[in-house]
Amino acid sequence: MNVNKTIEKLEGHSSNLLTFYLGTVRKYALIDPMIFDKEVCENRGSDRAATGFSIIRNTIYYGVLQDIANIVFDNGKSNPSIVNIVDKLSHEGVVNGLREKYALEYCADPELAEVYRQREEINRAKFNTYFEQLSKLADEVINSNEFKAAKSVRDEFTAHLDLQYVDGSYEYPDIKQYGLKWNSLKIMLEQLKQLISYVGYIVRNADFAWESFEAQNSRLSVGFWDSPNANNTLKRDKVLRTSPLS
Repeated sequence: MNVNKTIEKLEGHSSNLLTFYLGTVRKYALIDPMIFDKEVCENRGSDRAATGFSIIRNTIYYGVLQDIANIVFDNGKSNPSIVNIVDKLSHEGVVNGLREKYALEYCADPELAEVYRQREEINRAKFNTYFEQLSKLADEVINSNEFKAAKSVRDEFTAHLDLQYVDGSYEYPDIKQYGLKWNSLKIMLEQLKQLISYVGYIVRNADFAWESFEAQNSRLSVGFWDSPNANNTLKRDKVLRTSPLS
């Protein structure tokens, strides 16, 4: 294995994984009020609008489930997934290379060499902590019943147009038969946020402006549901409390 080349691939996979995850969270933000906001459900999801409301909510819900399954379990050589990243991080040489890259701090002043050496040791310890947390959380996610259920939904339905015929129309199956609940997406997306953050730390030594992104999602949801023709007013603070990453 070429360690430097593998690290370069990991950097690309880490960046693309984050991008795909952000798109998935933004998609979910549109249906969060359809699940958790009583006013939205009552004013937009009742009477003649009930069927359309259900179709939109279910379609996006299952679409997000498919995205989550892809993020975690896709194992093609070019897939920036959790299982592929974890596999590359199982090689000691790759981890050692990432650790030294994370720890390294340039010092041009020889009088400060000892100070920088101590800082590098602190960085190595911090890397080890992040790596341990990443390994533990990745194992929990990959073996989680909810994430396995997301994979089953993708493999059996959303990726193959294999829907169920119910009351004269083809529909997605009831999420309960997979052991999922309406709040399952929120829980899984939060776990993935933390896991992807750890990947960013150890692979690219990079953080992400989560608060700014979450505020954008809240505005997106408010802008859609609090339209001029709406019978309800979706309060901004309510969206923030029910957003997937709050």
